[in-house]
Amino acid sequence: MAWGQYCLFLLMSAALLLTGVSAGRTMGAEPHIHGGWTPIRNLSDPYVIGLGEFAVAQYDNQTKETLVFHNLVSGMIQELIGATNYQIVLAAENRTGCLRRLDNYRADVSVLVTLPPYQILDSFKPTDV
Repeated sequence: MAWGQYCLFLLMSAALLLTGVSAGRTMGAEPHIHGGWTPIRNLSDPYVIGLGEFAVAQYDNQTKETLVFHNLVSGMIQELIGATNYQIVLAAENRTGCLRRLDNYRADVSVLVTLPPYQILDSFKPTDV
């Protein structure tokens, strides 16, 4: 690898690392050690609400159900080097059948540290929480 390419690689690696370190601090979580789970303190953070809405929309697309995001109930955040993981408990209205009911669901969402960030719905299931 040429010297210029090596410098560019180091610069880009440092930028990605710094982006991952600062991202969780601005998304409703306290500063913490990488790899550990921390409660999401600000459930009204628009970024975290957007993750909940993303999870419901992806679930609807995958299952052909009709859930409508209502609000966040609780959540945890885990920062890793290349991604940030979220465990979100959310309330959604189920409009699939004749009855309308509000149920809680647990959504596991990974956000990869890329430009732009790439979101993945890892899991979505009903919960009693």
